[in-house]
Amino acid sequence: MKTIPRKSPLHDMLKEKDPILWKEVHGMPVVLRFAELKVESLVKRHLALADVSCFPRLGLRGIGSSSWLTTLGFNVPKTIYSVAPIENQGTLVKIDKNEVIIEDGLHGTVVSRISQEILAAPKGIFSVVRQEASFFLIGNKSCKVISETCGHDFKESEDQVVMTRVAGVSCCLLPIQSSEFQGYRIWVDPSYSVYLWKILLEIVHEYEGDMIGLASLYPSLS
Repeated sequence: MKTIPRKSPLHDMLKEKDPILWKEVHGMPVVLRFAELKVESLVKRHLALADVSCFPRLGLRGIGSSSWLTTLGFNVPKTIYSVAPIENQGTLVKIDKNEVIIEDGLHGTVVSRISQEILAAPKGIFSVVRQEASFFLIGNKSCKVISETCGHDFKESEDQVVMTRVAGVSCCLLPIQSSEFQGYRIWVDPSYSVYLWKILLEIVHEYEGDMIGLASLYPSLS
């Protein structure tokens, strides 16, 4: 039976923007480029919005879930809202005493492995489907956009996921800082994703930024 590709909650809206290149990543069609790579590279450094909803994610809940993951070799944070890296640039976030979210990176396979290993997990540990849309808001001016749309002071929660509102929409935000880009990772319920994207993109345009494709974030996709 042919597998139906997953779709980003933003798929139809992004398609209307006539991207110049698409590719399937983690079973989801994604925009690699809206413009030439040189142009998007400049935009990325200044101010850019990118859809990264293709990365698989999975929630684990239940008493003993953290201990079970530890036996599998994962470093589970002890503090709620703290983040730990997993292989291939993936992320593990502790969102409650007995609940975590795991998200793969570009080449990650952790989510698929855990989905299989959960079948043999101790009683009371179960998986939770996570279908949030996910954005990168990055660049030198990204803090300006966040300051206009979110009242949280991120100096108080560096390196932690923050549950807050952006443009009136409940989101999870994570400040990101790497050699490639700086800014914020945003997770939002798919039913609000198009609305939030449009609001953020309008402000991004005011600061002379734009949306970019995944190849600008991960050049290996080019």
